Amino acid sequence: MKWSFRNNINLQQIALLRALWAQPAVSFEGRWERVQRAGINPLPPRRDIPIWMGGRDRRALERVGKLGDGWFPLGVEPDDVAALMQQVRAAALTWPPRSRPGLIFSSGFA
Repeated sequence: MKWSFRNNINLQQIALLRALWAQPAVSFEGRWERVQRAGINPLPPRRDIPIWMGGRDRRALERVGKLGDGWFPLGVEPDDVAALMQQVRAAALTWPPRSRPGLIFSSGFA
């Protein structure tokens, strides 16, 4: 698998994960994933899976803003976190909102 496909693979896998957590049976046909009549039993009480992501390049930050519920800025210098958080928030504004209360950031810094 080419490294350049990673963003699109992640987008597809997130869509599949969210479908599996929300529906009793899922059939999914994507470029990298194929699932026929799969499901989780019992379904979790909370149907919207919280997905936390890491990363610090432009595409990773966009992915967090568009599809993520939280961001782990691992390997990011403390002085850079605020600017990167702004990029995540900007990406979130370009995507239709989901029923999430907002992004949560975990810096890991004391």
